[in-house]
Amino acid sequence: MKGILQSIFTYVICVFFLNFTLAQNLVPNPSFESFSSCPTGNSQIQLAVPWQRPSGSITSPDYCNSCYTQVGTACSNVGVPSNFGGSSNMAHTGEGYVGIFTHYTSCSNCREYVQVQLSSPLVAGQTYSLGFWALRADFSRYASDHLDLNVSASPLSQSSNQPITGIFPHVMSNVVTDKNNWTLVSGTFTASGGESWITIGNFNNTAGTTIQDNGSQGGSCALVTAGAYYFIDDVFVEDITFLDNDILMFEVDRFNIDQSIISWSFDNATANQFITIQYSEDGMLFEDIFTTEDMSVKSYIDEKNQTKKAYYRLKVIDVEGHVSYSDIKVVDFNNWSRQASISIYPNPNKGQFYINMKGQTVDDIRSLTLYNSLWQPVQHIKPKTLENIMCVTTQNLSSGIYFLQIDRLGVVHTQKVVIE
Repeated sequence: MKGILQSIFTYVICVFFLNFTLAQNLVPNPSFESFSSCPTGNSQIQLAVPWQRPSGSITSPDYCNSCYTQVGTACSNVGVPSNFGGSSNMAHTGEGYVGIFTHYTSCSNCREYVQVQLSSPLVAGQTYSLGFWALRADFSRYASDHLDLNVSASPLSQSSNQPITGIFPHVMSNVVTDKNNWTLVSGTFTASGGESWITIGNFNNTAGTTIQDNGSQGGSCALVTAGAYYFIDDVFVEDITFLDNDILMFEVDRFNIDQSIISWSFDNATANQFITIQYSEDGMLFEDIFTTEDMSVKSYIDEKNQTKKAYYRLKVIDVEGHVSYSDIKVVDFNNWSRQASISIYPNPNKGQFYINMKGQTVDDIRSLTLYNSLWQPVQHIKPKTLENIMCVTTQNLSSGIYFLQIDRLGVVHTQKVVIE
């Protein structure tokens, strides 16, 4: 039975422009509303036609639906929202969902999977958005990562109840402990062509799975109380159609010689739910380094000390749960003299400050622009110079944090300035 879900933000090995719409969902019965007959107990995934468990499997994924009218939390109860997993497990949408476990203490390497054939094969070269929503059951004592999704040309098979290994899932989750809110697990995938099946579950053995013990959560059904159990709803595989970009500005600049400042703004920021900055050393494998729900935030400083190229992109989840990515921005720290340094003093200041360009010549500076905290230009600076020192007087600016952007021979450097 039962499942473990985990986290939300996934990494993807594709490059996109930031806004897209989503076409028809290729997953049949994605919200598990259709059934051949109402479930009468657990282990009845086959009723949510055409969903199934992998061939060779002896496991028992569950199907829950509000058509089951008995009340209670016994192991045989498969209603919605009250069932063997707890009394408040509402569906993400509609009246049904399925459940699997990703870890079980009495059989640590046992795994459950659900899979389905897509309504049509994927097209070579086409990029797809894929994922699902997951909820940790009320009574699930454990949480884990690796509630994952794999895309394949043919259905996967499982040996008894053991993990399906040797494949690389196309969507991977972190540990998700939330029992009150559904968590989006999603990513993007560029098809080779002919892929027709998706499989959801934990494709790692116990040694490769992060397991979190949260203590007793109540309940009486051992396969939930002794496992990491998750409900799954609203599965999707949808091709991406690119539109005009909703992003007004996305820039990455050098900050304090060996750090980066990332700034952005949107035409309609209220349409977004999460904004995540992702970083990569090679422009292929990206990791999340910052996430915000506050749409008034428009910049972030990556304080890692960089010595070579650094790649960044934005990942945006809109209010409907759809995921999109910006184009990739690169900062090349190799092309900035390590002997050259820039210092601003006094900082904080009263509106007048000096820029010391050690190891550089003023003639190399093409432009200086001062931006406010919303990353709006407020002053283009024509400094007075004295050898390597620039004197800057601001123009009636209010107190606050500003950013000075310096273009030196086409290489941009950004530094914080505080005006009191």
